Amino acid sequence: MSPLNNALISYWRRLPAESPAARRRSLDALRERVRAGLEPHSALLPYAIGDVDDGIVVAATRCYVTADRIPAATPATHEAFVEASDWVRRGLALNRGAVFGALLALGNERACESLAPLRLALSAAEVEIACRVLGPVPGERATAFLREWLDLLGDGSLPRESRALQALLTVSRGPAWPPSPAGGSSRASSIRRVACGSRASRTRAGASAPAARTPGSR
Repeated sequence: MSPLNNALISYWRRLPAESPAARRRSLDALRERVRAGLEPHSALLPYAIGDVDDGIVVAATRCYVTADRIPAATPATHEAFVEASDWVRRGLALNRGAVFGALLALGNERACESLAPLRLALSAAEVEIACRVLGPVPGERATAFLREWLDLLGDGSLPRESRALQALLTVSRGPAWPPSPAGGSSRASSIRRVACGSRASRTRAGASAPAARTPGSR
C-alpha cells in the first residue's frame, strides 16, 4: 500500500472523533510547517482530497498549489495545478466542487486551462459548491470563466447548474445576462464540441483503467 493511501486511511479514522474546527486547526498548523519547509507538500493531500468540509478542502488545495512555489509561473506551480485538477477529473477528491472552486478562485491561467474540460463532469451539487467557494466577488479571470461556462449551458439542459452560475454572476454584478446574440451561439457550440470531445476521450481512456479509485500512483 502506498504512503498516500496509508495517510488517507489514518486521516479517515480520525474524522468521526474530530470536528471540522479541530481539523482546521490541525491543517493551519500543517500549512505553516509546509511553508517553512518542515513538511512536504504531499502532507496536505489527506486534507485536500480526503476531507468533505468546504473550508478545509479549499485551504489545503490552495496551500498545495501555491505554498513556496514562487514565482507563480514556475514549472512546479504549473505541475501542481494540473495535478490538483486531476483530483477532480479522476474523482480522487471527496469534495470535487471545493477543489474546483479553490483552483478557479486563484485566477491562474493554467488552472483555468486545466479546469475548462471538466465543467461538464461536475454534478449539479458540485457546481453549487464551486460557486459557493468562489464567494460573491470572483476575480476577473474567474468571472470570464463563469460566463463562458454559462454560455456552454445555454441550451437549458442543465437548469440547476445554470441557476447556480447565473446567481453568482448576478451577485458579482457582472454585465447583464444573457450575452448579446452576436457570436454567442456559435461560441457556445464550439465550446460544447470541445467539452464533449474531452468527455469522450476520458470515457475511452477509462474503459481500460482500473475500477478502483485509489490515488496511490502519482
